[in-house]
Amino acid sequence: MTLLNHLDDKLLYVSQSATIDSGDLDAAGELLLSSLAGGLQIERVSIWFFNRKGTALTVKLALHHGQFSQNGAFEITRQAFPRYFAALHSERAIIADDAHHHPATLEFSDDYLQAEGISSMLDAPIRHRGEMVGIVCAEHTGDGRQWTAPEVRFVAAHADLYGRALSACERNLYERQLIQQNAALEQQVQERTAKLLEAEKMAALGKLVAGVAHEVNTPLGVAVTAISHCEEMRGRLQRSFDDKALTHTQLNDYLSDTAQAYDLLSNNLRRASSLVQNFKRTAVDQSHFELSTFLLGPYLHTIVASLRPLLKRYAPQVVIDCPNDLEVTTYPGALAQIFTNLITNTCEHAFAESGQLRSPRIDIHCEHDEQVLYCIYRDNGKGMSGSNLEHAFEPFFTTNRTGGGSGLGLSIVFNLVHQQLGGELALSSQPGQGLTVSMQLPLNYRRVAGEKASHSA
Repeated sequence: MTLLNHLDDKLLYVSQSATIDSGDLDAAGELLLSSLAGGLQIERVSIWFFNRKGTALTVKLALHHGQFSQNGAFEITRQAFPRYFAALHSERAIIADDAHHHPATLEFSDDYLQAEGISSMLDAPIRHRGEMVGIVCAEHTGDGRQWTAPEVRFVAAHADLYGRALSACERNLYERQLIQQNAALEQQVQERTAKLLEAEKMAALGKLVAGVAHEVNTPLGVAVTAISHCEEMRGRLQRSFDDKALTHTQLNDYLSDTAQAYDLLSNNLRRASSLVQNFKRTAVDQSHFELSTFLLGPYLHTIVASLRPLLKRYAPQVVIDCPNDLEVTTYPGALAQIFTNLITNTCEHAFAESGQLRSPRIDIHCEHDEQVLYCIYRDNGKGMSGSNLEHAFEPFFTTNRTGGGSGLGLSIVFNLVHQQLGGELALSSQPGQGLTVSMQLPLNYRRVAGEKASHSA
C-alpha cells in the first residue's frame, strides 16, 4: 500500500466516525491524535488552543509515546517566541523539516527541541467559525524528516476535522442550555399558570359572591318592607285599642293584611335562605375538592340555582335531563367548577356576542352505563369557527380579550376533566349553531383512583 493510500484510508475512517460529531471533544481529540500518530508514524502529536487575545498557546491534549495527557498548565507565549507567533499569524501551516533552523521554530531549539529529541515539526491551524482558534502539532523525533505534500494535507485535514468536532461540542452545549432554559421556562409557566388559574377560580367565585349578594338583597328588602308594614298596622291597631275605638272591621283588616305580609315575609326569607344554601354548597365545593357520593341530578339543579344572578341577564331556559336516581362517586367541587365555567362561558361569549337571541337555551344531558358517566352540555349561542375550536382549550386563548376575557375558562374545564376526574372531553361547534361539550367521566371514581369516598348527606 502506498503512503498516499495509507493516509487516505486513515482520513476516511476518522471523517466517517460518529465520534467527530458526538459533541465529546476529548473523545474526538483522542481519535484524531491516534490517527495522526499512526498515519505519520510519529510518537508526538498534540492540540493547542489560543487564549482570547491570541498572545499565548496552551496544550489541550497530547499523545506522547502512546500516552494521552491533558496539561492545560503548559503554555507558550508570543513574548517568549515572537517568530513562531508571527508565522502562525499568517494562518498557514508551518512545515519545518529542520526545526532547529527553520525561521518559525528555531526559537524552540535550545530549551525544547533538543531536550525532547525533536528534529522536525508540522503545525496546521484549527479553524472554528472562520477564525483560527488553535493548532495541531506533529513532531518527529530522531533524524530529520522532509514532510511530503500528502502528509501536510493529512495534518491539515485532521485540524479541520477537529474544527468540526468543536462545532459539534458547541452545538451540544447550546442544546443542553436550551433544554435547561426550556425546562426552567416551563416551570415558570406552570407556576404562573397555576397562580392565574387560582386567580381565575377566585375571580369566578367573587362574581358568584357579588351576584348572590345582589340577589339575596331583593327578598331581604321585601321582608324588611313587610315587617315595617306589619309594625305600622300594629301601631294603628294599638292606638285604636287604647282609645277604645277599635272596630270589628279594623281587626279583620289587620288580620288579613298581616296574613298577607307574613306569607310574603315567609316566602322571601325561604328564597333568601335557598340562595344562601345553594351558594354555600357550590362555593365550598369549588374551593375544596373532596371525593363524595351523591345524586347528580339534584346537585346539577343546585349549581344552576346558585348561578341565577349570572343567568338573570339573558334568562335562558336551562333544561337538565338527568335520572333522579343517578348516583355518582366523584369530586363535586370539580363538577361545580366545570359547569360554572361552561355556563359562564356561554353567558359571556355565546349569548353576549349573539345579539338579541330570541330563545336562549342551555341543555345538560346525563346518562350512564356500568362504569361511565356521559354528560353533554349544549347551548344555542353564536358557536365557534373551526380555527377557534382548535385552540379553545389552550390557556389564555380568547376571542373576547377587549371585553375582559382571560382565556382560561375552557382550559380549566379541560384540566379538571382530564387531570382531576380522569375523563375525556370533546368540543363540537359551527358558527351560529351553538356549542356542544361532550364529557366521559368515571361513574365511580374509586375504581380509577383507588380512594375511599366519603358519603355526602
